[in-house]
Amino acid sequence: MSKYKIIMTGGGTAGHVTPNLALVPRLKEEGFDIKYIGSKDGIEKEIIKTDKVSYKEMIRLKKVEEMVDKYYNSQKFNNTLKFFYEKYETPFDFFYDLGNFFEARGYFNRNIGNTEYYKVFLDFNMEILKGDESYLKDIIKYDYLSFNKRRGMPDFIKSNIDKQLELQIKDELRERYSFKDYQIEKFDIDMSEYLNTGKIIKKECFYLVGNNCEIIKI
Repeated sequence: MSKYKIIMTGGGTAGHVTPNLALVPRLKEEGFDIKYIGSKDGIEKEIIKTDKVSYKEMIRLKKVEEMVDKYYNSQKFNNTLKFFYEKYETPFDFFYDLGNFFEARGYFNRNIGNTEYYKVFLDFNMEILKGDESYLKDIIKYDYLSFNKRRGMPDFIKSNIDKQLELQIKDELRERYSFKDYQIEKFDIDMSEYLNTGKIIKKECFYLVGNNCEIIKI
């Protein structure tokens, strides 16, 4: 047993882990006992399982790092990511497949617009997972409205609300809310239930969406 120990740490993205990982074989040759400290559910948990990384594996990790940086680190897609995590054994596997999808579409070689980052989820779900997109659209819409103005919402996540019903809701809430500051948005699943428990319950629900991206269930 080595009397010398080195504790390494780093996580969040693959770019913070792989430099440490590259040092491990040489340090072990020099007789050091290596320990690694990372977060419980971070990407480093998957990467650090091995201390030998081939060039092919490094490319694989780079794709994962790009996806983690674009989607996880921004914290703008958390509810949508949760939807996909449930379909994979690990988040690492999901980000790897998403990275391959990005590469196949050529997205790594050009800048894509803000709304395209959201549409990628629908295309990925349909083409790779062959999944139903009806509920996913609502989850994506909620994430979008949490960080973006409603007036710029793309068509692929828009939903229609009966005009008579919309007027009725406004009449009931007019004393509490100014509809210069809020708009009414319809969802086909109970987003509050999904946010709290992760369960998808089909139920027509209405939310007020503020100009400051505040979202209030009616």
